[in-house]
Amino acid sequence: MTALLNGCYEDFDNSNPDEIIPEKPDVIVEGELVGQIESQNELIITDYDVELNGVLFNVEEENFLIKEQGLNKRNQAIFIVKDNKEIGLACKPVIENNVNKLSIKTFPGWKNETISEGENVVSISDQVELNFGSNIFNTSSPNMEINYGEFSSQELLIQTGVYAKGEFGNDLFIEGGLGFYFEFFENNTQVSINPNQQISLHYDLSNVDINGNIGLFHFDRIQNQWLWIKNIDKNSTQTTVQSDGYFRFAEYSDAVFLEGSLLVDQTNVSFTKLELMSDNEPFIRVYTTDLGRWGTYIPINTDVDVNVGHLCDDTNEIDLTEGETEDVEGKIISLDQQEHTLTKLDFVLIDCDGSEVQNPEFLINDDGKETLLKFSQTNINTWLQVCADNFIISDKDGNVELPWSIDEEDEIGYLSICSDHQNGFGIIEIRDDSKIFKDFTIDYQDGLTNVSELTEAVNIVFKGNDTRAYADDEVNIYLNDATFGTDGYMINCLTSDVGCGLMNFNVTHTKDTNEENITRFSFEGEVWMQTLDNPVAGRFPIKGLIISKQ
Repeated sequence: MTALLNGCYEDFDNSNPDEIIPEKPDVIVEGELVGQIESQNELIITDYDVELNGVLFNVEEENFLIKEQGLNKRNQAIFIVKDNKEIGLACKPVIENNVNKLSIKTFPGWKNETISEGENVVSISDQVELNFGSNIFNTSSPNMEINYGEFSSQELLIQTGVYAKGEFGNDLFIEGGLGFYFEFFENNTQVSINPNQQISLHYDLSNVDINGNIGLFHFDRIQNQWLWIKNIDKNSTQTTVQSDGYFRFAEYSDAVFLEGSLLVDQTNVSFTKLELMSDNEPFIRVYTTDLGRWGTYIPINTDVDVNVGHLCDDTNEIDLTEGETEDVEGKIISLDQQEHTLTKLDFVLIDCDGSEVQNPEFLINDDGKETLLKFSQTNINTWLQVCADNFIISDKDGNVELPWSIDEEDEIGYLSICSDHQNGFGIIEIRDDSKIFKDFTIDYQDGLTNVSELTEAVNIVFKGNDTRAYADDEVNIYLNDATFGTDGYMINCLTSDVGCGLMNFNVTHTKDTNEENITRFSFEGEVWMQTLDNPVAGRFPIKGLIISKQ
């Protein structure tokens, strides 16, 4: 899908010291981060730390899931640390009170070299070389070492950030170029450079895809942001720096922040990749949150195409907006569900007692790939991209699995995290009361499916064994439970030929339609019943969901 931000590119001039652009304050929010770390050879890694604002969060499994305050909404730095070494960096927006999906790739392995006394020359890559003497340090130990490396792929350049602060604290959009890193160590302890000393930096940008306004940027560990250091002439070959860490040669322009939502029929689409394109080249990749929101910096006044990416298929193009010169909120990208492999998820995650789970987490096993999803709201109501028409949804530990399909018109309704529900469960609501049951048996004989709860408190019979919607006169129900609600309920409608009032009875699974041998159906209506304590009779609203592997 392509979105156009119409307008013309305007050269950015950062050379006028009389032009004072007010610095925008950081927007500090609370948010949640979920994602995976992928190595350069595309393997998911485990047992690492995620560092946010100097705080380490240990991750032992494939997915990290972190809730934290004090995050920078428009550009939060996320460091990945393994075996006490930084192996990855991402700078991403964090939408407040949402679950923000991240996909982070590690850097290529850094090189290590022993530094001798006197003058030193270290070639970081074919394009970057350092020249420095031993007097740049506060020590002359023979055990001095330098760790260094280059990150030049478009993927890593985008990941490490598209935002920087300019000379006057103004917002800059940075893209392309070349990134590199170097730091000094003595006996595995980082050594800083003397503040009055400089390192000579030699570079060759002739074969680097970078034009326009070119700057040298340094990642400031105090502000956790890229900072403009100086302008660079692409045809020059030498400059100086006074610090170590992460650097980038990058093209830059003024920036605006664009924020919006991805929707289908006014309902959000969660955890979907958006690619912003300029001249048919991607320069930003972001994911929508659990609530379908997204945000990113873009170049000011520039034509931009937006592709709504897909997990498995090619991207699709859609128009978004005209070019922007100011920060914008509320931009909407609307999708046509028929043009995408999208499934509607509408359910509540419950525990063994039937209580709703706060901040629900669950797994989607889609075409053999398992993904952990987390939502900030108890009632999950969203569209989600999948690769295959059929997939499996389960609790995060994989105890209770439910095969599902994008063609299924019924709502999932309830999904359990309770290991006691591995063989199924039922939840029935009458008026404002609800109760959870387990262990239903399924018997199909003489054209009838008989569903009975283990204590025989509930018995439902329907005519047939097909996955379809059933008419009221095809379904009968019996319930007798003194512990249901405050007063208990009794329904005795097993012999009626005209039905009981279940006007919406939908069978989605039978044993012969799935490998898991699951029978599943939902129902809703008004049924004649009575309370057992303080007897009151009448037609009361009822709805329910039964799942059984028996």
